[in-house]
Amino acid sequence: SLSTCEDTFDHIDLKMNKEDPPSRRQQQRYPFAAIIGQEDLKLCLILCAIDPTIGGVLIKGDKGTAKSTAARGIAHLMTQIEVGYDPVKGVLDPY
Repeated sequence: SLSTCEDTFDHIDLKMNKEDPPSRRQQQRYPFAAIIGQEDLKLCLILCAIDPTIGGVLIKGDKGTAKSTAARGIAHLMTQIEVGYDPVKGVLDPY
């Protein structure tokens, strides 16, 4: 569940030494706008960012085709929102 993942990350953060240099992943963020090609992938991610009711995107492809880079890039552009649990639908609902 979502809360379990957050608890895990909080636990990992507490165990990290504050004097350690940031990891490579934290230091370098490849900007979403700098991804060349992959127009269909970028369009799908942008549409899902605009309208969350689409339900998401399944990204698949060969190694080295910017799948993770695109997902991290769009996530970095988006603001965090609060979501509530809809017991009728059984899903997290951003509305």
